[in-house]
Amino acid sequence: MSKKKTVSLVIFAIILLAGFITSWKNMNYSDGFESIGKGMTEEQVTDAMGKSDLRRLGCRDTPTWQGDKIQEDHCGFELQYNAFLLPKFWTIGFGKDGAVISKYEYVSP
Repeated sequence: MSKKKTVSLVIFAIILLAGFITSWKNMNYSDGFESIGKGMTEEQVTDAMGKSDLRRLGCRDTPTWQGDKIQEDHCGFELQYNAFLLPKFWTIGFGKDGAVISKYEYVSP
């Protein structure tokens, strides 16, 4: 096999692997995110979604449930999960008692 052909196959394999990883990670986040319900604990969220990419005090934005206003407006902390190779991320906010109060999926056009 020629060197040029070998390099081409390696590049193709890397691209294919990156596509597979992207699809797998993002699909797991999407599926986990759909299963998140109000009142869940941080441990339950982590079981469903895995370790978050970011944990911040307070919430990035006014807490909502997928864009719908919620009664609880005090967010104690928030977990953020970043999509792999896509302009997208998911956030899950927790109230003072440590229970889920908000979730939102951010997608950039």
